[in-house]
Amino acid sequence: MDNWPKFGHTLLSHVANMFNFTMDLIEINHWEKNDSNGPLMSTLKRDDADLGYYPSILTIERYGYARVIFQQWPTRTCFMFRTIPATKMKPWIILKPFAADTWYMIIAMLVVAILILSCILKLERANDYGCSISALITVAALCQQGFPSLSDQSASRIALIHITIFGLLVYNYYGAAIVSARFNDPLQKMNDSLYSLAHSKMQLAAEKNVFFDFLLRNQRPDVQYFKPYWNAVPEWKRFIPIEDGVEGIKKGGFAYHADPDDIYPSIEVAFDKQMICQLTEVHLLQPSELGLWCNLKSHFHEISKIALLRISTSGLRRREIRRRSARRPYCPSNEIFVSSVTIYEAAPILILLFFGVIISLIVFSIEHFVFYMMNSKRTSGITRGIVPNIKSDIKPTIKPGMRQGIKPDVKKGIKINKKNKILLKDKAPPTNNVILVLPEASRLFQQVLMSKRYQ
Repeated sequence: MDNWPKFGHTLLSHVANMFNFTMDLIEINHWEKNDSNGPLMSTLKRDDADLGYYPSILTIERYGYARVIFQQWPTRTCFMFRTIPATKMKPWIILKPFAADTWYMIIAMLVVAILILSCILKLERANDYGCSISALITVAALCQQGFPSLSDQSASRIALIHITIFGLLVYNYYGAAIVSARFNDPLQKMNDSLYSLAHSKMQLAAEKNVFFDFLLRNQRPDVQYFKPYWNAVPEWKRFIPIEDGVEGIKKGGFAYHADPDDIYPSIEVAFDKQMICQLTEVHLLQPSELGLWCNLKSHFHEISKIALLRISTSGLRRREIRRRSARRPYCPSNEIFVSSVTIYEAAPILILLFFGVIISLIVFSIEHFVFYMMNSKRTSGITRGIVPNIKSDIKPTIKPGMRQGIKPDVKKGIKINKKNKILLKDKAPPTNNVILVLPEASRLFQQVLMSKRYQ
């Protein structure tokens, strides 16, 4: 704002030199309470001064206090903030590289490839030739992953080679489309609208100056719509220095109101090129020109108007505007800035992985439950089918310490030589009785052998 009176004083000095009069300066250091037009207008109304070199906004109320000589100083005020890319999640961004008909054709080709591969494996009598294994092999080839070789025949290998080449081409086209989209995707900046700024839910603050409340009293619909959102900001957070405002803009999610001539030099020093290109402005005071004023009875009105018109046509006004105005920070539009992939851009991929894990856990739980139920029924069926059936002629018990073996009952007519060979006196077969003494068997093994399953 210091540039405003400097600019006005320079122009009126040229006017005084052109018409050969001198100026006596009056300092105004008091602002009356409830004075909405400012101390300059009150001074001109009281006829305490002939000319005012402080450019002021043109309003209907001020026309009753003073007269406008000429509109000279261009000005505007705006909320400034950074437009950070991908601040919202886009679930369908993973499908963006290909058009809808392209996706339909890829899916149709995959289905045909799965069916043909399944038929080839079946004709070649592979170990597994179902559609499930064919689908797994096709998807693995499309995603450039490894896949098993189920057959050593030529037909299946030719099919796998073509599926792999098809997947390689699709993969390269998809990757190239994503890279190109990231390089050429323009920033979706907010419209120059206070409605959009109010709905953005960004933090708000402003540079403390004398005319901010005056701007909020403007009867434009967008200003009156924005005013309640500004009043909702705590009082101690509303006005902060320019240095703190620039740091808030740099972090993102923060809108700071200031005169561009005051804040542009700080932004040019603190921001890099990418941040400067991301800078977005929403105007509170639309671009307009401030006027130089004189009192209602001043004799300098006409000569000042003529002089200011000459100054404008000669180029002095334009030179003073360039001298007093701050240059907008330069954004190199021909450069491409590569930024890291944000969490919002990677969110669809993570969500896809999360759903895959959830589906796998659900299928695993179902399979585990079914296996547990089938195993329980099988065990209970075997237990119910076991019926003890022990013959009475088998002695179930054996005394402890008794030696297991065969107890022969040999008659006296039978002799045993030293080599344990039986010597028979007669050639008739022996009529010996043999008693078998069996050890006590395990009950579980006996029950399993007697069950219906093994009969």
